Amino acid sequence: MDQTPSDILEAEAGSVEQLEIHPEVKKTLELFTEYENSRNDWASKFTESIQFRQGAQWTAEQTEILERRGQAAIVVNRIHPIVETAKALLTYNRPQFRSTGREDSDTRTSKIYSDVMAWIWDRSNGNTELKQAIDDYYVGGMGILQVYQDAHVDMGRGEVLIKSLNPLDVYVDPNSRSKFLDDAENIIVSRMFTKEQAVKMYPMYEKAIRNATSDQRWDEIATGRSLDNYSATFPEDVKN
Repeated sequence: MDQTPSDILEAEAGSVEQLEIHPEVKKTLELFTEYENSRNDWASKFTESIQFRQGAQWTAEQTEILERRGQAAIVVNRIHPIVETAKALLTYNRPQFRSTGREDSDTRTSKIYSDVMAWIWDRSNGNTELKQAIDDYYVGGMGILQVYQDAHVDMGRGEVLIKSLNPLDVYVDPNSRSKFLDDAENIIVSRMFTKEQAVKMYPMYEKAIRNATSDQRWDEIATGRSLDNYSATFPEDVKN
């Protein structure tokens, strides 16, 4: 018997519903939802700060009032040059790494560790990553550097690298009180990818990725993307 497209979709939907969610995945999703709900206000303020730095210093209401008066919403952006100056001063010199052995026999080993740290910094283009973290800190109040292992570099032998993370992609335990987040029970890094990007990163899960669905919207304030044709949007401009 021939099947209609609707019959096929219903069958596929039923098979997806029967799939069991791994306990670790379920726990991660629960933590992600809890952390996301706790930082919604902060994410909106962070996005507003980024847009303010980029020149969106008038709200839609203020711009409308000025236009009715026959005036232009001119922006004299003093934030951007100040932030760029701070970044230039803080990254003027390349960082130096020093390690000291506890005893004389550790001298050679400590020298190796210093060289390894310098190599990791150069390999990661550390100055550029540091500048981005400084930019995020000065503008939005949080800058993040991540140390991670990339198993694909150096001809598949792997390498330790440093990378700046977009603070909007980082979800921290709301009970954390340390400014370095070292007392957080969990820190979740969540990024949005298209299915094509995800398949290239995880080809072994291509079938699951192709069948996956998401209720996440790319134009939400927390993603840092604008809602009106890429124009700057303040949180107070969004009507529920």
